[in-house]
Amino acid sequence: MVTTSLLSIRDLRAYYMLGDTVVKAVDGVSFDVGEGEIAAIVGESGSGKSTLGLAIIKLLPYPGRITGGKVLFRGVDLVDLPEEEMAKIRGREISAVFQDPLTSLDPLIRVGDQIVETIMSHFDLSKDEARKQAEKYMKLVGIPPQRFYDYPHQFSGGMRQRIMIAMAIATRPKLIIADEPTTALDVIVQAQIMELFKKLKEELGLSIILITHDIALAMEVADKIGVMYAGHLMEYGSSIDIYEKPVHPYTRGLLEAVPNIETSDMKLRYIKGNPPDLASPPSGCRFHPRCPYRMDICSSKEPPTVLLNGRIVKCFLVGEE
Repeated sequence: MVTTSLLSIRDLRAYYMLGDTVVKAVDGVSFDVGEGEIAAIVGESGSGKSTLGLAIIKLLPYPGRITGGKVLFRGVDLVDLPEEEMAKIRGREISAVFQDPLTSLDPLIRVGDQIVETIMSHFDLSKDEARKQAEKYMKLVGIPPQRFYDYPHQFSGGMRQRIMIAMAIATRPKLIIADEPTTALDVIVQAQIMELFKKLKEELGLSIILITHDIALAMEVADKIGVMYAGHLMEYGSSIDIYEKPVHPYTRGLLEAVPNIETSDMKLRYIKGNPPDLASPPSGCRFHPRCPYRMDICSSKEPPTVLLNGRIVKCFLVGEE
C-alpha cells in the first residue's frame, strides 16, 4: 500500500476574475497523491476538474489565478515558486497530457522530432542520443519506431494520444496530469489508453492524476477517486471503497447513472437538475438543490470536510470517526 505522498494539495483555491464577477472554480480543495499511485478526479462538466489540473502546474489561463492554498510537490510549495523555478519542474518532473492531441502536436513537424525536441529541452544530450531515447519511448507506448518520421495527420486519434503520452514520459517525470485523455476516442481505444497508463505506472513507478467525467472509466485504473462538484471535493478515497460503498449523495448519483448491462433493469438514471453557476454558487452545501437527502442545515451552512474510515467526505450526513 502506498503511504508516501508525492503531492499534497491543501485548501487550494483557483478563481477566475471577470471584472466584478469571481468564478470560484476550485474552492478549498485538499487531497494527497502517493508515489506510484493513480488518482482520478471525476465530476460533471463545470465542476472545476480541469482548472484543478492547470492550477497544480500553474498554467491557468487569464484571468484565472491561484488565490490561496498550497501545492506541495516533494515538499516544495509550487504556489510560491517563481516562474523561472516552476519552469524547471513543469515538463520535467510534472508532465501533462491534454484531451486533444491534434491541437497539442505541431502539424508541420514529424512526431519523432517533436519528442526529440522535448527531450533535448530538459537533458544535455546529442540529437542522436535524444533520438534513441525518443524511439525507446515510442516503443514503450506501442508505436513502432519506424513511424518516427511520420506527421501527426498520419496517425489515428488513439495513436496521436500515445505520441503525447510518449512526450510526457520522455522527460522521466514523477507525476503526469492527464486531462480527459480519452475524449473523442472510441471505447476500445479508451480501454487501450487506460491499460497503457496502468503499464506505465507499474513499469516506471509514475504517479498519475487522471481527470475525467467518466467515473466508470476511472474505476478501471485508479487507486483513488476524488469526486468534485461545483469547485468542492465532495469525496476522496480508495476506488474500491467508493465503488462498494459510496458515502456522499453526489458520488452515489454518479455511480447510479452508469448503465449496468448485467441487470435486467436498464432504466436510465440521472441526477436531477443542473450544476450551479460558479459565479454565484448556492449557499450552504453546493449540492443541496439537487440532493435527495438534503436537510435544513444544508442550505444555510457549508458542511465540514471530515475523515471517515480513511476517506474524505464533505457532507452533513456523516460525522468524524
